[in-house]
Amino acid sequence: MNKFASFKWMNNSFKSFLNLHLCDVEIKIYISFLLIILLGFWPVSSGLFSLKNDEINYFLPYRYTIVESLRNGQFPLWSPYIYMGSPISGDMQSGVWNPLVWLLALTGRYSLTTLHAELLIYIYFAAI
Repeated sequence: MNKFASFKWMNNSFKSFLNLHLCDVEIKIYISFLLIILLGFWPVSSGLFSLKNDEINYFLPYRYTIVESLRNGQFPLWSPYIYMGSPISGDMQSGVWNPLVWLLALTGRYSLTTLHAELLIYIYFAAI
């Protein structure tokens, strides 16, 4: 027996209304997640405070090198900004193979504000 047999009384317009209503509820949930993240991390999202330690000393120079290489039409292979230079295409933490970094490269130059936005995007993806 069909487990949805008890719902035969519903016509198609009512079912489509329920589906539309569920989509609206999902959109409201996603927007509420975004607002909670922006409020919870308001010092970073407003630019009042900055990220510290590894984000500034390690990730920012690598991300800057990657984005500048991509903007110049080259594949990012080497970073002269870490130690005496290091290969970045083989480093998993550098972000060479991260699609979000490649999308951010299309939007413009990589800066500290872009690093803050990238962090908030990762937290938003974790929430959904």
